[in-house]
Amino acid sequence: MPVQQQAARTPGKQGVRGPAAVQASLIAAASDLFVAHGATAVSVREIADAAGVNHGLVHHYFHSKHGLVEAVLDDLAGQAATALESGVDLAPDGPLARYVVVASRILLDGGDPAALEPEVTATLVRRLAEIDPGDGHGRAPRPSRAARMRHARRMATMIGWLLFEPVITGAAGLADEDRRLLRRHLLDPGED
Repeated sequence: MPVQQQAARTPGKQGVRGPAAVQASLIAAASDLFVAHGATAVSVREIADAAGVNHGLVHHYFHSKHGLVEAVLDDLAGQAATALESGVDLAPDGPLARYVVVASRILLDGGDPAALEPEVTATLVRRLAEIDPGDGHGRAPRPSRAARMRHARRMATMIGWLLFEPVITGAAGLADEDRRLLRRHLLDPGED
């Protein structure tokens, strides 16, 4: 069961008991705070307060804030990979967006790219290959350089959209349009 669901099943924020519930609550709280503010802008004490536990438990279970950051990335990567198995969802509050936002903030703050989950990227590439129009004759794309570049461009577009959707839609004069339709069009542009 994903950590977000485990934490949601714990009764209230105060009185979180048991190792699994405490860890799930800490990861869920840290994830929400990292999405909203970035990992470097949030203290261990703020995370523990949001989780409803003593701040010493962060060190007890994760050994450091860095350990908690890694646990959050692992959890978000797992949620994103699971979501990608069902299809590519560019919802701004979806698992893929949450992973991209947290990972991007960590990288922008000087974090190590090696800490990011390659499985999420591999799953995303596989999903993009499934929706790739190929050569226009219904044939699956070949693993050529051109196909890989097409997937890389699509990934870059998706990541940019996930991070800057409000800015992009405003600048393009699309702010009043249905965001779900815009996201669907982004993945499968068809005719403009």
